[in-house]
Amino acid sequence: MARKTLFNTTEESNFILNMTEEKYSELASKALFLTCILGTLFTVPYELSDNVGFSIVSGGLAVCGVICMIFALIAVMKKYITKKMLVPVGAFGALTLWSLFSSINAFEFGTAFYGTDGRGEGLLTTIFYFCIFITAMTIKGKKRINLLSDSLVAVGFINSFWALLQLLIDSFKNNYRAVPLSTLSKDENGIIAPSKDTIHAVSGLAHSPIFLAALLTIALTVSLIGVLINENKTRRILYSVSAILMTFISVFTYSLLGWVGFGAAIIIAVVTAFVKKAPKKRLVSVGLAAVAPVLSIVLITAGAFGIYSKYSLHDGPLMWRDSWFRLDCSGSYNTPDVREDMTVLDDTKYVYGYMNGHTAKIVKRYPLLGTGPENLIYAMVYENIYMPDGEIVITGESGVSNEGTFDKCYNEYLYIAATRGIPSLIALLAVIISVMAAAVGKLKKKSSDNTYIALCVTASTAVIFLVGTSSIAFAPIFWAFAGMCVGNDE
Repeated sequence: MARKTLFNTTEESNFILNMTEEKYSELASKALFLTCILGTLFTVPYELSDNVGFSIVSGGLAVCGVICMIFALIAVMKKYITKKMLVPVGAFGALTLWSLFSSINAFEFGTAFYGTDGRGEGLLTTIFYFCIFITAMTIKGKKRINLLSDSLVAVGFINSFWALLQLLIDSFKNNYRAVPLSTLSKDENGIIAPSKDTIHAVSGLAHSPIFLAALLTIALTVSLIGVLINENKTRRILYSVSAILMTFISVFTYSLLGWVGFGAAIIIAVVTAFVKKAPKKRLVSVGLAAVAPVLSIVLITAGAFGIYSKYSLHDGPLMWRDSWFRLDCSGSYNTPDVREDMTVLDDTKYVYGYMNGHTAKIVKRYPLLGTGPENLIYAMVYENIYMPDGEIVITGESGVSNEGTFDKCYNEYLYIAATRGIPSLIALLAVIISVMAAAVGKLKKKSSDNTYIALCVTASTAVIFLVGTSSIAFAPIFWAFAGMCVGNDE
């Protein structure tokens, strides 16, 4: 039988049409492997030098996104997308299409399409995520999918090790070293006033302590499951060491998400131990990972890291340190309440309530199309906005930069509704629910460690999205594992 050709060209130039499913899976799995690690590796130059712009970090995602776009097209041409994949693919397609409508209607189209410099999650990134998702659901082969689990654990370890260097070496670049707090203390005359306390938080290669906490959550989930069910002793040891280091470091993110993610990963590990009937001796590694945060807190309260020797959550200072101080893409933290009482900035309940409350109001104002991807800030500014050549500078005539504004609300579901409209939120929920349902259905028919891991990663991310938001530091990896919930893993 003659081999297929395209446009009457030579057979050698038609390798795509003549590619076997085995060869496709082999190449596609390598593309997903790069997707897991390139975001971290491309961040290294940015972290090591002040002369390297953030665009290099987005470049890592762009490379993987384009490669996965090619594989997604091949999957469509070769009809690798089966009937059972139509619901999640259709839901993600609807999310992408509605994001396009939202971008066209956005306050600033350039930002909506490319994303804010330093965030990079505009419409183009959503398209990349869609292609990563499709590529992941169409690969086959247990060993190839195991490679993705290994790469995620490796990324978690690399980020944790980098964060450890940020803790131990004062000269090591860290945007979150000596973050000022808004605590109160008495001076020498007994007068109560704002203190000069600071914390020494870490971000690893994830750009923000909160994004690092999210990345460590999904990496820790895979590590703990691997420790319990993997039959390769060497891999179990490496996973165990990685898990202990990750839980130790997560405390130094000083974030609510860090503890929510830690709790989700530990609960999943305990459930796994019973469901998979793991040998009891393997629970020792899980126990060590669970108690590692205690050591972190002991070191903090002993004054081993930074000036401040008390441990508590400091999401507010870290959120605005990221958007206002590091990226200059929002106003300062001086909300009306903070101007009256600075200590509310370190009140986690207040910070999330403030951000979610203002974002909910924006949803009511723009329920159908939202503000446009990455355009949340524009719905809050109350002073002049100057945009020279498309570059956004949020400032006012008084010289005060729209105080109390923010560009992320740290609740992905609410953020999607506000920036892309309620239809996009419905589509996002449909994607997450459908892939988890598909994974559960597959597990009922046949036990599969890879499907189980993909389901757990998707579930843990769905939980932390309640107190966190998407980031190019971990979202590409999440969408790869979400896609694997639906695909054929054997």
